[in-house]
Amino acid sequence: MEPILRHYIERNITVKVRGDAAFAIPGLFELCEELGVEYAIRIKENNKLSEKVEEYTKRPVGRPGNKPVIKFLIKP
Repeated sequence: MEPILRHYIERNITVKVRGDAAFAIPGLFELCEELGVEYAIRIKENNKLSEKVEEYTKRPVGRPGNKPVIKFLIKP
């Protein structure tokens, strides 16, 4: 990906990168930072992260819910 990203950046073309967990490698993050490319890449699942978000998950990962979740923000 590096040659492709550099090609567009050198031509002043705005580049944004979006990737799944397979692209969650430090080298890609570092390259995007170096080139000033905005990126959104899903991180790989890990036990520590799962423990920290456990209270917010109501169903197993990957299984769709039976009804939509609706949240309201009430400002005082």
